[in-house]
Amino acid sequence: MNISYTATPSTAAPTDTFYSLKGLTPDAGSLSISDLSTDNYPADRVPLKDPNGYDMPNPANQIIFKNQPVSWWIDGINGGKIVYTPVSNTVNWSYVDGETKYHILFEISFFMIPNRSKGMDRDETTKLTMVVMEDNGVFNLSQSYQGF
Repeated sequence: MNISYTATPSTAAPTDTFYSLKGLTPDAGSLSISDLSTDNYPADRVPLKDPNGYDMPNPANQIIFKNQPVSWWIDGINGGKIVYTPVSNTVNWSYVDGETKYHILFEISFFMIPNRSKGMDRDETTKLTMVVMEDNGVFNLSQSYQGF
C-alpha cells in the first residue's frame, strides 16, 4: 500500500518556527539542517530517556528541527523528506536525507504536524482513501492511500 501526505498552508506564517509559534526563546544551537548528526541516540545525550523510560532522540538535532520554518515542514512532507516513522513513544516522524532518517521528537512533531483526523473519504471504484486531518493552525494535512 502506498501512503502519501499532502500539506498546505494554514494560518501560521511560512517563516514561523516551533519557537515563535509557542512564544519561546530559541535554545542555543544550530539552525542548519546540514548540521544534523547521523547519530539519533548519542550515548552522552541529556536526557537519555523520558519519564516513562523511552529513549530520547539527539537533543542537538531537536533544536535544529525546532528552528525550521513552517514552509520547510510543508515542503518536507510534500517532497517525501518528512515521513511517518513510528519508532517509539518519543518518535513518530523522521526527516529523511538519502538513506539516513533523523528522528524528530514527538513533542515537536505533535505540535507542528496535524495529528487528529477530521474526516475520511473513500472511492470504492479506485479504492482510494483520503483522511483529512484537523487544521492545527500550523498547516493542513491529508493522507491518502490505495488498496483494500
